[in-house]
Amino acid sequence: MTDEAINFIPPNDPYALFGKWFHMAEEKEINDPGAMCLATVSAEGKPSARMVLLKEVSEEGFKFHTNSHSRKGDEL
Repeated sequence: MTDEAINFIPPNDPYALFGKWFHMAEEKEINDPGAMCLATVSAEGKPSARMVLLKEVSEEGFKFHTNSHSRKGDEL
């Protein structure tokens, strides 16, 4: 573990921190820096994870694309 991780102090603005992390991802991953794993759980408690694409971040939250008629759409 790095000193930076050990001495980490959460920022007042988590969106600013995310912006910093996302910028780092854009520099390293040229294909799909907005690819992210979304995990949900069914009503029966069965977990499911899949990849979705992040499209926008604002103070209202994170917007991503998925099929609202799919299992993940139903679970959300």
